[in-house]
Amino acid sequence: MSHRNLELVKKLHHIWSTGKTDLIADVYSRDFVGYWPKSALVPERHGHEGVMFGVQALRTAFPDWKETVVDLFYEENKVASRTIATGTHTEKFGELEPTGNLVEIHEASTFKIFEGKVVEHQCLFDELARLNALNVDKSYLRKILKK
Repeated sequence: MSHRNLELVKKLHHIWSTGKTDLIADVYSRDFVGYWPKSALVPERHGHEGVMFGVQALRTAFPDWKETVVDLFYEENKVASRTIATGTHTEKFGELEPTGNLVEIHEASTFKIFEGKVVEHQCLFDELARLNALNVDKSYLRKILKK
């Protein structure tokens, strides 16, 4: 079963890398909950709609977004991944105007799997590096930190 869970998480990263939102129901539980850092457009997301929002917003702002899996680990119903994501900021991302900058995000995530679907995702990445790559100013940083 755990090897299937690894394949499930690879498929999850494939969704984010390609924008193939038709695969969301194959990977994510309807009861999914995800937690991202404060600088995310929506730090807590629920269900297929929450995943759809995240994928569409990210791939609109960074149409060449790609998540490369560096490491995958598992234990029973839990999977951890370490990825390097890259993308060029060509469209508005939340309140942030396009910069044309290529960003590189080193991310670590944990996933809980239940009945063959991802039910929880905890995502961590270097928020400051991402925000610096997007040329944010101090007032925006203060706003983010108050979330």
